[in-house]
Amino acid sequence: MIKVYTHKSFITQEKNEPLFPLLDEFAQTDDSPLTKLYTFVNEVLEADVLILPICIDFLLENKKNDVVDLYYAMASKHNKPLWVFASGDLGLTIKKPNVFVFRLADFESERFKNSIIMAPFIEDPIEAFYHSNINFIPKAEEPTIGYVGQANASLSNDLKTFLIFLKYNFDVFRGKIFSDYYKLCFFSKKRYKYLKKLQALKRCNTNFVFRKKYRAGVKTESDRIATTTEFYENIKNSHYTFCIRGGGNFSLRLYETLAMGRIPLLINTDCSLPFQDTIDWSKHCVVVDESNFANTEDELLRFHSKYNEKQFLELQTSNRLLWQKYLTRVGYFSKIHDLFCEGKI
Repeated sequence: MIKVYTHKSFITQEKNEPLFPLLDEFAQTDDSPLTKLYTFVNEVLEADVLILPICIDFLLENKKNDVVDLYYAMASKHNKPLWVFASGDLGLTIKKPNVFVFRLADFESERFKNSIIMAPFIEDPIEAFYHSNINFIPKAEEPTIGYVGQANASLSNDLKTFLIFLKYNFDVFRGKIFSDYYKLCFFSKKRYKYLKKLQALKRCNTNFVFRKKYRAGVKTESDRIATTTEFYENIKNSHYTFCIRGGGNFSLRLYETLAMGRIPLLINTDCSLPFQDTIDWSKHCVVVDESNFANTEDELLRFHSKYNEKQFLELQTSNRLLWQKYLTRVGYFSKIHDLFCEGKI
């Protein structure tokens, strides 16, 4: 049991302030399984860990530095670890010895030791779209790679991305946004380029839907449902799903693919993944370093050939279970509890 100190008033008040995700779990339900692993205490001295209740970037951007400074001071004075959540695609590096930053993305070669990669907590697509009925796809001699999403190589899109890059970093520089600087990446063009190369493969099938805008630029609820259904049907009907970073250096599609019990084909752009010391990601995904993209077909077929019919179905089951056990909110913070108690965080 981890004893947590935080200002619990933030958990119950009805405001639009984004909570630290663990606290958000307790705000949404009274009977979370996490109540068996985490308990709240009223005194800092009794706590194992302090949690900044609101996302740190939200507090700093709204000039609530006094709240952040209070928690920094308490953690330092009592030598307690402080957990904070930096939201957004980029995250925020904080090099303070007692501060552990939970974030969605980072560059693994640059990641500070106290940065902890968090999974994006998505709605269960099997429950939402398939009424908990899950079917796995049989192995085929020629695997199918799927993709539905934004992939746009136009000059106008590149210009838009560049202007966003300039404005974002200027806002970071002047303290309007609190995050790491945005490293320029024409991610939509990058996707388009790689997808076109995959379409030329001779020993794999492709099932790609190119969209010029995010979520096809939907404006109505009916369009949102239709495009989301198309997205998940594509994953469902493909052995592998192409996954690569977006604006941040992580792929939301990776987690959506695992939740569907399918196999991600991840183009690794120096990504950081959750629980890298616990999960052998190479057993659940085809991971190809971006510098080695030319060998993607060979890497995919090598992975595909390791499994017979039965094992291939078992892999899909294993990927679904991986998502449930480690990458849902309850699963993620259950594992964080274990790692903390083992002294690994």
